[in-house]
Amino acid sequence: MHRRIKQVFTSVREHTCVSYAKIATIGGLHIVVKATSPDDIPLPDRYVFEILQIFAICPSSFGSFAVSFSRRFGKTRCWRVALKCLLLLHRLLRSLPDISPFREEFLLARSNSLVSLYPCNFKDFSSSASQDYTNFIRSYAHLLDESLDCFATQEKEIQEAKKSSENFIDRMDEVRLMLEFLPQLQNLIDRVLE
Repeated sequence: MHRRIKQVFTSVREHTCVSYAKIATIGGLHIVVKATSPDDIPLPDRYVFEILQIFAICPSSFGSFAVSFSRRFGKTRCWRVALKCLLLLHRLLRSLPDISPFREEFLLARSNSLVSLYPCNFKDFSSSASQDYTNFIRSYAHLLDESLDCFATQEKEIQEAKKSSENFIDRMDEVRLMLEFLPQLQNLIDRVLE
């Protein structure tokens, strides 16, 4: 009976948060909250496109998106909302070009501890199989964190490649950087297999 009361409370709190966000906010947080509603429908494409349009129109919105994403992901106790948050982030990372201000801003927010994907403190209270959902969300968050590490390393490699000239020592440095990058890719593959 106690678990059922927690489930109902979590559902009411999530729906209240969605209603409050519709009234109280504009822009990025409003779309993040609408996209991550606690219902069972999949993440609609239109929200991803709306966020991408906001990024195209107003590049300064990257930071506010990172903060609103971390607020939404950090406060939820419903696995559906957490999964939709991670799916939204994953689709945004896939949709943007390799070198984009959004990735740079998100990596900066992550390095400043505004966004924390790993270690993930998520714990589900909304279902009977809460431990399974909690483990899945934590693993998926760790996977996205590993992929962000790969982006950060790739960005450093691109910057160093632009600086280097075409002599043998510089090529050896490039090979060394690639060899350093391989374990991160292996970790990423391991997370996918998990």
